[in-house]
Amino acid sequence: MRFCCTLLVHRSQGGVLLKTQLHAQEPGVRQCCVRAIDIRRRAYARYSKFEVGCAIRGGDGEIHVGVNVENAAYPLCRCAEGNAIAGMVAQGVVQIEYVVIALRGGGSPCGGCRQIIWEFCQGNKDVKVYMVDDNGSDNPWVSVMTIGELLPNAFVL
Repeated sequence: MRFCCTLLVHRSQGGVLLKTQLHAQEPGVRQCCVRAIDIRRRAYARYSKFEVGCAIRGGDGEIHVGVNVENAAYPLCRCAEGNAIAGMVAQGVVQIEYVVIALRGGGSPCGGCRQIIWEFCQGNKDVKVYMVDDNGSDNPWVSVMTIGELLPNAFVL
């Protein structure tokens, strides 16, 4: 089977947004993308129908996953990225190698999640965040930015 890889480059305020197709990613990233897409179907999004899956390659080399969980009281909702990080930390891991989020139509982490991701990048602004457009295709588009591009002025104590 042969796949055609297309590369799109977009200029954004934070830098350059590279878009490639899933099959063009290196094997470890591709595996993490597939996990984020698969776990997304378990999101509890009965109110907004906005399902998000997250897969994080931790410093231990393992993939830690999470989904968004909604509540009728909207302020109590939890994002997929924060849930994946909480599970990672519960396993004793506090270092992120890279992050993958999957959602229909693509998109980037919200501002709060960007800050949470930054916390566990241990000051490494070059940690990559892969954003998968889970459109049902077997070769979806993947956008890539660093956490430093997504959050150029992170809050630090």
